[in-house]
Amino acid sequence: MTTGFLRFLLRGLFRVRVEGDVSQLHAGRVLIVANHDSALDGALLGLFLPGNVTVAEAGDGLRHWLVRRLMRVVPHVILNPQRPLALKRLIRLVERGRPVLLFPQGPATPTGGLTKVYDSAAVIAARCNAWIVPVRITGTLYSRYAAVGGLFPKRFFPRVTIRILPGRRLPAQLQLPGKTRRRRLADELLKIMQHMMFASRPPATLFEALLDAAELHGRGTLILEDTQRHHTYRDLIKASLALGRLGARLAGEGEIVGVLMPNLATTVALLFGLSAMRRTPALLNYTSGPDALRSACIAAGIKTLITSRRFVDVARLGSSVAALSTLRIVYLEDLRTRFGLLDKLWLMGWALWRPRAVVPDCDPEETAVVLFTSGSEARPKGVALSHRALLANIAQMGAVIDYGPNDRFLNSLPMYHSYSLTACTLQPLL
Repeated sequence: MTTGFLRFLLRGLFRVRVEGDVSQLHAGRVLIVANHDSALDGALLGLFLPGNVTVAEAGDGLRHWLVRRLMRVVPHVILNPQRPLALKRLIRLVERGRPVLLFPQGPATPTGGLTKVYDSAAVIAARCNAWIVPVRITGTLYSRYAAVGGLFPKRFFPRVTIRILPGRRLPAQLQLPGKTRRRRLADELLKIMQHMMFASRPPATLFEALLDAAELHGRGTLILEDTQRHHTYRDLIKASLALGRLGARLAGEGEIVGVLMPNLATTVALLFGLSAMRRTPALLNYTSGPDALRSACIAAGIKTLITSRRFVDVARLGSSVAALSTLRIVYLEDLRTRFGLLDKLWLMGWALWRPRAVVPDCDPEETAVVLFTSGSEARPKGVALSHRALLANIAQMGAVIDYGPNDRFLNSLPMYHSYSLTACTLQPLL
């Protein structure tokens, strides 16, 4: 089969899309470094990256018959630790201005995240004084050719996106012993790879990220457990749409709405639903006392507070709620009665099927949630966090922490705490 036909066939099956500045692949000495999620990565990158790229592939990656067939039309070099001449050949190719692609982490990841980065790619880049161009390939982690197992979703033909990020050079490592120099170079390359994993995440809102996760893992997947029951992605999306619709009637666009709730799925749904409807939830510290709560509401300009009668009774927050008597206090128990027949028809007949179409357009730079300082040294100060900031924080953690669908998170901190919100709530959901 010809190269053109293979590109046409694979583009149709995997819906391959290439993003970024491809011109830098022709800018002299270039070494391309990419994450390695499956055995298909080398063939797909070699076929769809412009510039007649030579792919350095380990022998283990050619065990699949389909990969061997595809690699017949891709210029490649087989790496063997016992035969260092292959590295010398790669160095000569880079010195001649031929783009070379390497997988610094070696074999395909068995965990879904970055694994150990070997120093070979860094040594080649330093030896040739080459530009390092990071390339992130996504989608193949969920193919049948990935090394991950367990609860990772599997697709025959997942959508594949290749993102080319701006190139960088390694800093000079002068007057260092050989072994130390190699280790330093590998550490610098690891930083480039980690930044690639973070910077390649496309901009989105929290609700869009939730829908993306549900489409990937399936709406029927159990994703959250609170003191009441287990919840699937479908349950969470359904509750978010319903509470978002009700919340839109309580406040105008851009208005900050106070949320005084414990760690429950309902609180998570309020966060997603209000922010999806361009209302900003402010998670209040219910342990701070009446004065601090009142100061926080004044500082944020909160006019409406959503809480629960049962929670107020169990947590003995009557005095705190009484101190907020100037606000419009809405109880969740009352909101259920306001969700009428037309609302239920809208939810079940339209919103659940087309959730992206029923929420207003939202800029990821808009405020998604407001948190407050503890107020231990002064009055509580509000911190406005945008959709982009929260998702960037999650991407940063994902670049350095190895976690995936096979892991479980226990959130023992209240959700008004920044670490509880990002690392223990949003990160495992999204």
